[in-house]
Amino acid sequence: MAQSTAGITLYYGTSVVTDEVPAEPVSWTALTDITSTPALSSSPAKLDSTTLAETVQKTYINGLQDLGGSFEFGANMTSALVTAVALAAADAEDGTARAFKVSFPAPLSKGYWWTGTIDNVAPGESSVDAVATTTLYISQATALTAVDENEVS
Repeated sequence: MAQSTAGITLYYGTSVVTDEVPAEPVSWTALTDITSTPALSSSPAKLDSTTLAETVQKTYINGLQDLGGSFEFGANMTSALVTAVALAAADAEDGTARAFKVSFPAPLSKGYWWTGTIDNVAPGESSVDAVATTTLYISQATALTAVDENEVS
């Protein structure tokens, strides 16, 4: 069964970091008014590994993943969003990191979380007879971790 976009939710939480390894937060807070999510995966760079002996075609190996600096989430520009993002953008305490998760409801029932930082929001482009929108920019400091989930607290 195909996954509907209805019910997809973006969250933030606080990750406890032990020996430089962040743990999944025990609780999450929703970032409201999200209207779109970016692709959460990227293709790695392709590194040319062709030897001088090759006479037919080049060969490649995978290099580093590059998300282009940050994930970009579309959102309606609301007071609730501005407040939630300000809380999520606050500096993490020593021994912790800010974590973010995109949660997909059933039938996928998966969450994908990472640590990073979020920039405070400002209004995006506006036009006549439209909803004011913005873009959330969330960096990625750690790789995505997939988790099975039924409910998020």
